[in-house]
Amino acid sequence: MEHSGSMYFYDGPSVKGQFKNTLVTLMQGFEKVKPKIPKVFIVNDKVYPYPKDFEQLITSKSIFETKIGNSGFTDFQTIFSTILADLKQDQMGILFSDLIYSGKNSQGKSAQKIMDEAEQLCQMTFSPNAANTSVLIIKLHSDYQGVYYSYNSPNKGKTYKGNRPYYVCLFAKNQTMEKFLKDGLYSQIRSFEQLPDFQNKIFFSNGSFLSAPYYTILQNDSEGKGSFNKGDRDLNKNGLHVIKDVKPSHRSTDKLTICVAVSFPKGALEESEITNIENYQIDGFKDGFKLKTVKSLNRTDGTTHKLILEASKVARGEREVTIKFKRNFPPKWVTDTHSSDDTNINPKSVFATQTFGINSIMKGLDNSFNLPKSSSDKNYYFTLTLKLED
Repeated sequence: MEHSGSMYFYDGPSVKGQFKNTLVTLMQGFEKVKPKIPKVFIVNDKVYPYPKDFEQLITSKSIFETKIGNSGFTDFQTIFSTILADLKQDQMGILFSDLIYSGKNSQGKSAQKIMDEAEQLCQMTFSPNAANTSVLIIKLHSDYQGVYYSYNSPNKGKTYKGNRPYYVCLFAKNQTMEKFLKDGLYSQIRSFEQLPDFQNKIFFSNGSFLSAPYYTILQNDSEGKGSFNKGDRDLNKNGLHVIKDVKPSHRSTDKLTICVAVSFPKGALEESEITNIENYQIDGFKDGFKLKTVKSLNRTDGTTHKLILEASKVARGEREVTIKFKRNFPPKWVTDTHSSDDTNINPKSVFATQTFGINSIMKGLDNSFNLPKSSSDKNYYFTLTLKLED
């Protein structure tokens, strides 16, 4: 839990308490699944053990301890490095922060220089861990009543009362994150949309559960039209990807329609992102396939959504169809949340919903996870391939 000057006023006797409510809800959620009190730490210039037990944290007038560490700045490099170094399988690190970079020597620096430092720091810290670590960042809003420190005045704040964004960052090894996002035990915890004043989320991972998800063509689906048989068994060990004897429906008005079930990490991606057909690129020239719709599923094989593909032409011979799921970075909500000037602290202005330099933090993370990839791969979460034979 970050303990810098601009964090203290998310909690206290006079605030509505969304921040504390979210923290307690998540901690209790994990405790119910695995009855072990989560360890809490304070982070600013260093990482310090939280001095109270969980019950005291819940009942305290404020969850923040103002006399521990140096609240004048936040050493994100130390914080992120410590979290990443301590991660073990079946463990998750959670950071509550406003994600505003305020380095030790930020005084007098331009806004652009501060944001550039934040981006470079994130990229440098996460790059060595990007292959085996996943990061999920959730944006929420909370009541804020107290002093806020703008980028150009880190030592002298102004009184602010109103709404402010903050972030819950979840860090885990890829296998642990996959388990968290798919295992039914954690379904209640990952219902982040139910948290007080939830806003958005963004996911960074090179885990195969996102880059190469399980998928399978559905046989005898009620929304499929036409007929086919399973292709080569050796090519269909990990789902039905190859079909043969493909024929359109006998009805002249029906078009060949194939349904594909896909396993998405639902807790990590917005449902609107998954179901928006504009986020998919379908390449199936011979059949002229187009994505008709995307629907939610709940199958025992772990697939979460059904993609319904409709052909516009009748094709013959062997052919391939590829389905690419687009990755739009930065998402609009990050762009809308980003601010390069947080000096106008008016609760009726965009200040109430924006975070100084947030796009720089996100860009540094994005570079860490996606910079080594080819330009085409960066633009897509994954590519699925279907093979058809008549």
